Amino acid sequence: MIRRATEADNPRILEMGRRFFATTLYAQFAEYHEETMLRLFDLMRTSGVLLVHDTGDRIDGMVGLLIAPFLFDSRRLAAYEVMWWVEPDARGAGVGRALLEAIEHACREAGVVAIQMVRMANSPPIAERLYERCGYHASEFSHTKILESIQWQS
Repeated sequence: MIRRATEADNPRILEMGRRFFATTLYAQFAEYHEETMLRLFDLMRTSGVLLVHDTGDRIDGMVGLLIAPFLFDSRRLAAYEVMWWVEPDARGAGVGRALLEAIEHACREAGVVAIQMVRMANSPPIAERLYERCGYHASEFSHTKILESIQWQS
């Protein structure tokens, strides 16, 4: 079942978010800071969309987006993906597609006219095919340059 995430889901979303973050280039220049993430979860709940796939036994997938005025026409709202994760043992069972379809419904209810999902450089090829099957079109590619080496504090 896909449902809106609640504060009670935070520990599980933090756990999945940590695994998502570890697969990104972001992990090379920033820490996965739990306090920041909890504030981000609250922001997605109030000014975006934060959904989970709940089997009844566990949450095995989540997706979060922020809703904001579109950069080039502030009269329009757009939703911007922050994170999308499906546990490896749940992949291939339709969880990712169900989450993707559910965000469209939630975004329409919020008055969003466009959704921007991200495909990371190391995303599995199935992600791009899923986007295409669901009607998404490649619109941009981003490149990141790390300007500062971070020394982690323990």
